[in-house]
Amino acid sequence: MIDEDTKISVIVPVYNVEKFIDRCVESLVNQTFKDIEIILVDDGSTDGSPAICDEWAKKDSRIKVIHKKNGGASDARNAGLDLAKGRYVGFVDSDDFIEPDAYETLFEEAESKGYDVIYTGNKTYRSDGTFSVNGVLDIEYRKEEIPTHIKKMLYDENLASERDHVVLSASMGIYSREVIEQNSLRFLVGYFGEDILFNIDFLMHSERVRCLPKSFYHYCYNGESRTQSFKESKIYQIFQLYEALVDKVKRYGFQDMEWRAMLMFVDYMIWITKSIILPKGPIARKRELCGKVYDYDGWSQIIVATHDAPIRRRERLQMWIVKHKAFWINYMVYVLYYRYLKK
Repeated sequence: MIDEDTKISVIVPVYNVEKFIDRCVESLVNQTFKDIEIILVDDGSTDGSPAICDEWAKKDSRIKVIHKKNGGASDARNAGLDLAKGRYVGFVDSDDFIEPDAYETLFEEAESKGYDVIYTGNKTYRSDGTFSVNGVLDIEYRKEEIPTHIKKMLYDENLASERDHVVLSASMGIYSREVIEQNSLRFLVGYFGEDILFNIDFLMHSERVRCLPKSFYHYCYNGESRTQSFKESKIYQIFQLYEALVDKVKRYGFQDMEWRAMLMFVDYMIWITKSIILPKGPIARKRELCGKVYDYDGWSQIIVATHDAPIRRRERLQMWIVKHKAFWINYMVYVLYYRYLKK
């Protein structure tokens, strides 16, 4: 049921973020737009986060708290969706925060032309205090044009800079809850990169899409979050994500998008191998982990299927490295580029 008095439901998965949760919630309760509900989903935290959430609920009647067994960010978001009553839904990660006028601007824009979803850009803060602005686009799509947006979301061969990158995260904007509930949309649990899968499903049931040239969302590296710390399991989760992506574009009849899904996977593998190679640690372990990336059974199909595709040089280099299992070239290129040239 949609509560007409609640314009936006903001869902915040919370897991062991006692250092950051106050900053996040403060940015929500201090929004210039007041007709919101804030759903804090404590996903089985073992630190002081649950108590902090409960204290916030005592201070502000718009805040609801769910305490649940740990199930991951997708499971927490789904629990929030089950409780949400707003006309639109927004998602904010508990170690991030947003600008004070974010939801006022987004709601007014959505209502003005009946957009089903509005995406914005973000400011990404690095551990050294510097930041970059990403995904700041000024685009509107009607239903027949939405596949173009999905294509760019998967892989944009004409991408000039990260500022022009189509945002993949579900945190960057607001979604019509009517579209979500009418089509029984939820996040897949247990997946890495589940936002792209949710976005494709949502977009395929949308009529109007807007990318607003703003960067309301502040994405912060804290060195501890699920997306920023490297674990071996991420390698297999991205294999799983790739297979789900290929299955999804086929199911929607996007045969011409399969190579884009493949190249999105290559980009994820660049990120994974960079996350393996650049941190301090024994070379033997780095080589072992990169070997697990190179040994994926799907590479041969990807290399053949994208042979004539318009591919940027870095993806072509990564596929050559994988094909030849050239760890030392992988190692030297990444160290040279990311530690010395990309300053």
